[in-house]
Amino acid sequence: MKKIYKYGTGMEVPKGAEYLWSYREEDSNAPNGYYVWHYFLVETK
Repeated sequence: MKKIYKYGTGMEVPKGAEYLWSYREEDSNAPNGYYVWHYFLVETK
C-alpha cells in the first residue's frame, strides 16, 4: 500500500519514494518567511 507523505526541505526522504509536488507555505515564524513542503508517494507496510 502507498500513502502520501510531506517532507520539509532538507528532511530525509525514504528510499524509493516517488516525488509528486511541492507547496510553498507562507509563515512569518519561518526563518525566510515561508516553508516549502515536498509531497512523496511512499510504500508502507
